[in-house]
Amino acid sequence: MRQRLRYAIAIIGPKALASLVLASGGAFVLAAVELGIAMFLQLFLQSLGLLTASVQAPVWLVTLLPTSVHVAAALVAIGLVRAVSQVMVGQATTIAHETTTQRLRLVAVYELLLHPQRPYVPMSRLTLQLGEHFAKAGYFAYGFAGLVGQSAQAAVLAFVLF
Repeated sequence: MRQRLRYAIAIIGPKALASLVLASGGAFVLAAVELGIAMFLQLFLQSLGLLTASVQAPVWLVTLLPTSVHVAAALVAIGLVRAVSQVMVGQATTIAHETTTQRLRLVAVYELLLHPQRPYVPMSRLTLQLGEHFAKAGYFAYGFAGLVGQSAQAAVLAFVLF
């Protein structure tokens, strides 16, 4: 099992691992943003007089955002942070896909040109690897990077809510 994990890490490479860390970091920011959106929407509705229940906000936040215009501006700023974080997570998944596919293609080129024990590699095998196996491995890396990010976000939200 350890050998397989070591082999998988070697195949995806340090760049794809860094993109997994980036996806996780972006997911933590997204989780914080989701909580901020919920809190600021309640404050915004209360400042407009549409929410009858009293919302308990931190004292420093009430003094910082005295009017509904300030709360709306804070909501826009939170939306911008959310957009940047969403792009960061999406880019991390794409980097994981592209890096994994590229590294596997380099393995195929090595096998074709430089492998000492295999002077001849059948073209059908190379075509199958390039067309089927490597593409699916790249899509798996894409999906796994997305899963890592979404799982981190879900874990943070579950921790805060429950």
